[in-house]
Amino acid sequence: MLQEQAARVMREFELSTRAATELVTANPGELEFYRYYDLTSVSPTKVRYFMNGGTFLVGKTKPVGVPPGVIYPPENEEVDFLIENVVNGSSIFNYYDDNNSELTSPFNISSVKMVRLTISLDRNPDALPNMITETTVINLRNMKRNL
Repeated sequence: MLQEQAARVMREFELSTRAATELVTANPGELEFYRYYDLTSVSPTKVRYFMNGGTFLVGKTKPVGVPPGVIYPPENEEVDFLIENVVNGSSIFNYYDDNNSELTSPFNISSVKMVRLTISLDRNPDALPNMITETTVINLRNMKRNL
């Protein structure tokens, strides 16, 4: 059951992140980017994956206004639960450049070309089954690149 939940979260993360058009925040505990859910929309949605305690969450903020005056009010963020019992702390994201080299802080956010998400789950540390770990690596195909 826990393995199935983790696999579902990984698939959702992969699908959402592959469509990223611009990164906003990239740190060990949070990944925030813009992506279009509705291709007829003038402005993208802001998507934020983050940890809160032992819970992995996703927040989505729809744009307000019209370009160039679009804003993303934090109070409009709709947060959805993804999975709980995450035991690897707040450091769940790693970032890589075009050469597949891991970026270390501080780094220029425009250098990020791949993201690795690792979540370790343990429903009950005192009972079997033991902790499971799931990892996925996403190539940010839609990111603007200097050619």
